[in-house]
Amino acid sequence: MLWQRLRDGYARLDARYHPEPRRPYEYPINRYYAHRLDTLLTWAADRLGFSPNQATALSAAAGLAAAGALAAHWFVAAAVLLQLHHLLDGVDGNLARYHQCCSTIGHRLDQLSDQLVRFVLFVVLVVVAHVPAWLGLAMLATLYLDLALVAWVITPCARRYPLVRSRWKKWFMDRGLMPGFDIFTLYALVSLCLLLHAPVLAVVLVTLLKTLDWSYRLWECARSWLASQSKGSAPS
Repeated sequence: MLWQRLRDGYARLDARYHPEPRRPYEYPINRYYAHRLDTLLTWAADRLGFSPNQATALSAAAGLAAAGALAAHWFVAAAVLLQLHHLLDGVDGNLARYHQCCSTIGHRLDQLSDQLVRFVLFVVLVVVAHVPAWLGLAMLATLYLDLALVAWVITPCARRYPLVRSRWKKWFMDRGLMPGFDIFTLYALVSLCLLLHAPVLAVVLVTLLKTLDWSYRLWECARSWLASQSKGSAPS
C-alpha cells in the first residue's frame, strides 16, 4: 500500500515536470537512470525556489567539485559528485519548461557550464591517472574530435540524407533507445572506475569507447551517402 502511494506520488511529479514525451530516442543511461531521479531533484529544487540558472550553476559546481575531489585523490567523493552533476544537469531544463521561462541565455549558459566541467574533469583525470602523454592527448583529442564531427559532419549528414541503420541499431531505436557512448554514459563509466580506484582504466575506456562511437557514426554517414548516390544514379 505504501509502495503504491509512493509510485502514484512519483507519477504525479513526473507528469508535472515532464508533461510532454521526452525525445523520440534516449540513451539508456538517461532513460533508465538519470531521468528516473532528476524528477525528484527537480521537485526539491522547485520547492527551494531555485531558478533554472541557479540549477545550472549548482550542476556546474558539482562537476567542478568532482574534478577537485579527483585532484585530491578522493576517488569515491569524485565518483559521487560526478553523478550528482549528471543528475542536476537535467534539473535546469525541467524547471525552465515547467515555469515557461526557457531562454537562449539559459541554454547557452547550460552548454558553457557543461563544456567547462568536461574540460576540467578530463584534464584532471589525465594528470591523476599518470598515463603516458600520448594516451592523455588521445583521450582529449577523441572527445573534442567527436564534438567537431557531430557539428560539421554527422548532423548535416542526418539532415540531408535518410540514415541507413544497421539491424541491431534499429532494434534499439524501435524501442526508443539510442545505443552509443554519450558524455553521461562516459561519466558513469568514469565514476565506476573511480569507485574501483582505477583512473587509468577510466582513461583507456573513455578513449576507446568514444573513438568507437564517432567512428561508427561516421561509417553510418558514409553508408547513407553511398545509398543516396546509388538511388540517384539508378535508371528511372
